[in-house]
Amino acid sequence: MNQDIPIVVSPLRIPQFRWLFGSNMAFFFAMGSQGIVRAWLAFKLTNSELALGMITMSVAIPMFFIAPIGGVISDRFDRRNLIIMGQSLVLVNELVITTLLFLDKLQFWHLMTAATIMGCAFPFIMPARAALVVNIVGKLNLGKAIGINMAGMNTTRILGPAAAGFLIAAIGVSSTYLVGISLYAVGIFCMFRVDSFPPSKEARKVSVFSSIIEGATYVYEHKLVLVLLLFGLVPMFLAMPFQNLLVVFAEKIWDVGSRGLGLLSALGGAGGVIGSLWVASIGGTKRRLGWMMTSMMVFGT
Repeated sequence: MNQDIPIVVSPLRIPQFRWLFGSNMAFFFAMGSQGIVRAWLAFKLTNSELALGMITMSVAIPMFFIAPIGGVISDRFDRRNLIIMGQSLVLVNELVITTLLFLDKLQFWHLMTAATIMGCAFPFIMPARAALVVNIVGKLNLGKAIGINMAGMNTTRILGPAAAGFLIAAIGVSSTYLVGISLYAVGIFCMFRVDSFPPSKEARKVSVFSSIIEGATYVYEHKLVLVLLLFGLVPMFLAMPFQNLLVVFAEKIWDVGSRGLGLLSALGGAGGVIGSLWVASIGGTKRRLGWMMTSMMVFGT
């Protein structure tokens, strides 16, 4: 099914969407759990809060600079294949870390390199995933499909970190990494079940640089979009370091171990779910913007 078919149905009744949704769930569950494991490992290797910040920076900086290119590239190449290549890169990346763990050869710079590679891959995977939804379900079903995807993603934000914390305590860090790798593999398998959608000829006619300039101009001319973009950048530089620093609270302050770390991170995900549902329920763009600014100031304090 594609955007040219004017049929309103439940997206979950579309087999292609079910495979995409399954891939999303596996990928985001693995991503949420691996983020906790990576922070835990970095702190165990260095016993340094600065190391946690460096891991966060290694992910955030590539994402910030590559993000404009990733969106443009997703319009010029087969999105399904782009996702498969990106997820395969992530899988190999984590497989290298796991191998070093089992060989007892892992060093902090390995984690930094792996985090940088992850930060380079995500800007290509995420836009392609979002754009592929409309190819599969069509414009009339897009709203429902986005809602289902967001519900699934928010669920993994809670379950992924919690599972990682308990798995570290139960089977160790190395085996927990293997679980994450298995989930990444499941995500890739599901993507192979999704049909390919060739990019439009119109998108290829415009150069990558021209598309980036056009996008930047649009954002600058539409102030609301600019504000929302800035709000989206704040969590990257404030919330992401906070999530990693939970390791310090779990280990040094409260002494609750990996299980406590997993629960703390899961509670953060649960708060995000509750907040997003509440913001969606209040009416008016100005009211939502006001609450977003208020919540950001509260978070900063």
